[in-house]
Amino acid sequence: MSTHTLDLTGKVAVVTGINREIGASLALTFAKAGATVVGVYYGEKERVDPVCAEANAHGATLDAIEADLRSVAENARVIAHSTQHHGGLDVFVANSGVTVFGDFLTMTESDWHHVMDLNLKGTFFEIGRAHV
Repeated sequence: MSTHTLDLTGKVAVVTGINREIGASLALTFAKAGATVVGVYYGEKERVDPVCAEANAHGATLDAIEADLRSVAENARVIAHSTQHHGGLDVFVANSGVTVFGDFLTMTESDWHHVMDLNLKGTFFEIGRAHV
């Protein structure tokens, strides 16, 4: 049985949703593997600070920025930040997502846009901007 280690030395990774468990874990994994990580969150900064502290304790770079990824302009800002401050973008994890729990027959148009703007539109433009 072979063991593989993740080596992202010299790579720049964007990970969205670092204020939640999966995003935080991915950001830390990539940072500990040598990547410079741009970690994106929206609200709940108190959940992000410990993630950054853990990365720093391992000598890793985790640059946390707040962005509302439902917005195309905010997605463009994340990509621009990565390239301008860290020299590029090699890995992109579109981890952010949201849902509205309840009977779908009672979902409002506002609820629909809230879910679709982050889960579909945001991801589409994140990935599109990442390839520019």
